[in-house]
Amino acid sequence: MDRLKRLAEFWRWLPAFRVVAETEHLREASKILEISPSALSRTIHLMEANVGVALFHREGRGIQLTRAGQLMLESTRAAMRVMDDGLLTATSQLFSGTLKVSSYTQWTREVSVAMLSLRSEHPDLSPYLYSYDAGEINPKLLRGELDVAFVDNPIPADNLAVIELLKIPNGIYCAPSHPLHGEAQLELAAVVEHSFIAPVPDSHGQTPDRWPHGVERTVQMHVMDLNAVVDVCRQGELLAVLPENIARASVEEGSLWRLPLDFIEPVSMFAVRRQQLVEDDLAEHTIGVVRGVVRDQIMKGRPIMA
Repeated sequence: MDRLKRLAEFWRWLPAFRVVAETEHLREASKILEISPSALSRTIHLMEANVGVALFHREGRGIQLTRAGQLMLESTRAAMRVMDDGLLTATSQLFSGTLKVSSYTQWTREVSVAMLSLRSEHPDLSPYLYSYDAGEINPKLLRGELDVAFVDNPIPADNLAVIELLKIPNGIYCAPSHPLHGEAQLELAAVVEHSFIAPVPDSHGQTPDRWPHGVERTVQMHVMDLNAVVDVCRQGELLAVLPENIARASVEEGSLWRLPLDFIEPVSMFAVRRQQLVEDDLAEHTIGVVRGVVRDQIMKGRPIMA
């Protein structure tokens, strides 16, 4: 009973603690919670007094979680998730409301199709599909602002699970008017004599198209959008490295052709989610549906949309 009394006493402080811990900024947290910074500060002090250890380092106006604070935040997140999932399950609402998903841009069409499939199964579900930068995904997952993310290059983090779904082949493509079109056999040396269009490089100078490090080529144009890469490649001047799912529609209509040279690594598709606490939760169900749709429509060669 003593334990129950203690839990009941500080349970009411957990929502405020979580927001302060995730923002590590009293003023920002006070705006989110719509209470004054002084009241929020008192709440945190009361919680620390109850727990008996410091949860934050304080330097001037800055605050930072202690090791004890980090452990408390992880436990608070897990407890709130279990309570939320339990409430939704008890009220038969686990597959209703909002579903927040982030997808790497090259899979947006496939993930959109999967969201439609989910909606047909669960009409009360309202999916939101985003394309967040890699550095934004883990914090949003941990804060509960995302349910699942589909990425090509996951960043490992505690309390997040990474699941590899499948690999999507890459190829080098050109337009019918390109000099290499129709060549039965090609050596790499002959290919790199021609110029490429490629996605914008990342912070390490690597292009997301998986071009091998150390193999020299000339890139005449960089663009953010893979669909723009396709459009420029179809004009005939530049080669492009493209995943099969992005190039397929243009190949089928004859406006792109795949060179007979395979040395580009495939693109791996990963799902990232918070560690699973209950069986077959919404994130797990979403991952299963996306895996099935992507495998059917990419790996079996069926076009995504007419």
